[in-house]
Amino acid sequence: MLKTQTATSARAQPQQGLRVLVADDDPTTLDFCRAALEALHCHVTACISHSEAVRQATTRRFDLLLLDCRMPGGGAASIMHALLHHPHAASARSPAIATTAGADAATRQHMRQLGFVELLGKPFEVAQLRALLNRFGRSPALILDDAEAIASSGDATITRALRGLLRDELAQLAQEFDTLVLDIDAFGDLLHRLRSACGFCGAMQLQHLTIDLQRTIRAGHIPARDDLEAFHRTLMATIAALKLDGHEQGPPAAA
Repeated sequence: MLKTQTATSARAQPQQGLRVLVADDDPTTLDFCRAALEALHCHVTACISHSEAVRQATTRRFDLLLLDCRMPGGGAASIMHALLHHPHAASARSPAIATTAGADAATRQHMRQLGFVELLGKPFEVAQLRALLNRFGRSPALILDDAEAIASSGDATITRALRGLLRDELAQLAQEFDTLVLDIDAFGDLLHRLRSACGFCGAMQLQHLTIDLQRTIRAGHIPARDDLEAFHRTLMATIAALKLDGHEQGPPAAA
């Protein structure tokens, strides 16, 4: 059974003390982000240049990256590319949000393919930053987040149906996991499909790990054994949670 109220209250406030890097070449936007995030109890590092953003994110571990798409010397995509291709970048696996004045659907899809968790359109408000901190700045994420699922799918009935499909898909993945990870291209394609399905179903822990593995593969690296084992553990935990969720819904009513 969906417990929307419980899931919502559990994520009502962003985790305090998050370390956030903000990169934007516009001083006004940078000052706004700094003030808004500090009001939300974040520790903010503000960068007005591409090179400074890369340097900070390479040497320091941030909980969230907020990166402008267009900056002199290279914007969000360039910064992400530099981090993913650096062998020891501290924030290469941190959730990254791109900001832009042109937040259309095509741009959003493109940025997600590059490894960004979201695209935020300018101008934005404090409430939008708070919502993003709630979604991507909390650790650990819920295994199944009912509020997030309903927000994505639009309806509790649709969410239940999608979760049933995801449960079956994950069960098959679990059976074929050892074979699938040997074909990195096929595994990457599967992760691409799985990421969206997890989002629609509120499977937040599995979605976050899916994004991490996608970034690794797109950077041309083979996922580490520890990362694959963490993904498999979360996969099994998600299957168990989906089975419980389906059991709590009860059998369909008789006609």
